[in-house]
Amino acid sequence: MKQLTLIITCLIITFTLISCSEDNITIIDNIDASSEIQFNTLFEIKEVQGGYIVSGIKDSKLTILKVDANFNIVWTRNNFDWGNIYNEGGWGGFYSVDIINIIELNNGNLVCFCSIMQGDDLVWHSTKIVIVDNSGNEIRSKDLEYYGLINATTTSDEGYLLFGNGLVKLGSNLSKISENNDLDYITSGAYITQTVDNCIAVTGTWNSEQVYLQKLGKNGNILWENRSYNQKPHNDVGYDIHQMSNDDFVIIGRTRSLKEPWDMDCFIIRTNNVGDTIWTKKFGLESDEWLEKFIYASDNVFIIKETVGFPDNSNRTANLLKISGNGEIIESKEINISDEYIYTSSGYFIKAEIKGDNILLLTKVQSDNILN
Repeated sequence: MKQLTLIITCLIITFTLISCSEDNITIIDNIDASSEIQFNTLFEIKEVQGGYIVSGIKDSKLTILKVDANFNIVWTRNNFDWGNIYNEGGWGGFYSVDIINIIELNNGNLVCFCSIMQGDDLVWHSTKIVIVDNSGNEIRSKDLEYYGLINATTTSDEGYLLFGNGLVKLGSNLSKISENNDLDYITSGAYITQTVDNCIAVTGTWNSEQVYLQKLGKNGNILWENRSYNQKPHNDVGYDIHQMSNDDFVIIGRTRSLKEPWDMDCFIIRTNNVGDTIWTKKFGLESDEWLEKFIYASDNVFIIKETVGFPDNSNRTANLLKISGNGEIIESKEINISDEYIYTSSGYFIKAEIKGDNILLLTKVQSDNILN
């Protein structure tokens, strides 16, 4: 009997050790968690499996790190041989890297799309695409010389579309499948969203006058396009786009009159599923303000970041706006211009706040308190 008891005890201990192995530890999501991370410049914070990816510049090095659900650092990578930033001035030249997007694959690997700018008296752009594993180790990369990148997304066939001075289609192995140099998204902008039917919707500005809306297939072919959303003379730009559950699109951005007083105001356009206007809303109290990005979007309410003032304006600020599905402002809150927010699958927001010159403060904000 004692021998049987000993065997059972050993089995319980064994199962306990197995269940507590590192790969099976469950992190309890603490809404009060916060963390300070050393960063000079923030590029992006993005939710991934098991936590968040934070990217930016630290001590003149491109840095990518993963934190868990409570912002504890899991790994940090800043030793990329192509990630050293410098600016020596004059003939010494400069080199800078900006992460445009990070896409998580089903296996946990990360695809990092980077825009590189370098030169001295002449400046040129290139693109670097790097795949790292779920520990941040570089697996492989691809370089596109003399290609300026402003956005990138996945396609329904597990490939990628790159938006820049041309539209480039890559396969899942990063091989180039096609390139359309007639489409110049550097000039027009390319703010994108995946559609409910696995296509891609793109907005920006057409000829620096009209907001445009394109729907692209998986190979980058234009399925339809609309660019008649305001009467001339105006200088309008779409900065973000969301598709609703009934397939309507909502575009946010700015409209600017080309007549006195040349002020810039906020612009919301709702269209049907083929880009025809349902309604347009314009508003603005300041001299120059625009709607920059969706923080949260549903059919009934949007949380949107509004920017007020250009970078050279010492009083430049930002607001969080809560706007109804019909385009009416419900309430607002002033925030710091550098504050960034993302909405998570857990139903709360994460706030990334720059403190001083090199500290990034991460906190969680409950949905009901986002405007408090």
